[in-house]
Formats: sequence, structure tokens, C-alpha cells
Amino acid sequence: TNDILNIPIWISKWLREKFISEKIKNNKDVKNKIYIERDTALSKKVPERSISNEGEVKNYLKNCGFISVKLGEVSFNEQVNLFYNADYIIGLHGAAFANLVFCKPGTKVLEFKSNTAGKAILNLAKNNNLNYNSIATEVKHVYEYNFPTQQGHIKIPMNELKKIFNSN
Repeated sequence: TNDILNIPIWISKWLREKFISEKIKNNKDVKNKIYIERDTALSKKVPERSISNEGEVKNYLKNCGFISVKLGEVSFNEQVNLFYNADYIIGLHGAAFANLVFCKPGTKVLEFKSNTAGKAILNLAKNNNLNYNSIATEVKHVYEYNFPTQQGHIKIPMNELKKIFNSN
């Protein structure tokens, strides 16, 4: 767990050098505001970690110019391209945020998470000089077979989400 919370900076640098090509650096066709949508088809019938009001969140973000992306449906190179060229990344706490290593410094990141989730995403964002923010809420339903610190349904308070966008 400590290793996940404190990923060495050299790993991010190596990944960036290895996978960010000149083609990606010069791509102007990529959308700049990304909402990472969880692919529930890849998980069990009931997702282990979800946003109970995701439809409302997605509609609001769509009106703010965001596109929804299911990273499981795009290639690794497309993921690198999306994150490198993004100005803003929003999503639910999870492995998809590992792609933050490909973001340019200053990229805005908003993580939705339970109020007991760890700081791995925050630390990754800090190590890569990203502009991190989070909305942390209480888990409403915890699955018995999972770790309660990360798993279950959370509801994003829309007033808090709107407040973040009004301050940017």
C-alpha cells in the first residue's frame, strides 16, 4: 500500500519518455475535457465502485464541454493521447488515473472518491505537477467482500461540483 501511495517520480518520467511520441505532442484533434466513465460491463453485474447519480453528473459535465470516455474501449496509445492533450480530467477513484503520468504539467484533475479512500491519485498528481482537486463523500453501500475504504456507491453533491467549476 505504501508503494502505491508513493510512486517514485522516475517511473512517471520513464513512462512519458517511452510513450509520448511527437505524433501525440502535435495532435490537435483530441478533446480537451475528459470524463472517465467506468465500464460496468467489465465488472460484475453490480459495480464495486460507482456514482449513484452518474447520469446527472455526466449531463452537467457534457454541458461544460466534457466528453465521456470508457478507457477499456480505447487502445493504450489513444489513452496516452487523450491524457497528454487534456486540459481537464475528471473521474471516479480507480486505476484509470494511472494515466495521469501522461498529462502535461498544470492539467486540472478532479477525483470523485469515498472519504476514506487513499491519497494515491493526489500523490501521483503532485508528482506530475498537476492541478488536483477532489470531491470526497461517504460510501452509501459497502459490499461485504470488499475493502470498505474504496468500494461502494457514492453520490456526488452537485452543488459542490458546480462550486468547483464556478471557481475555475
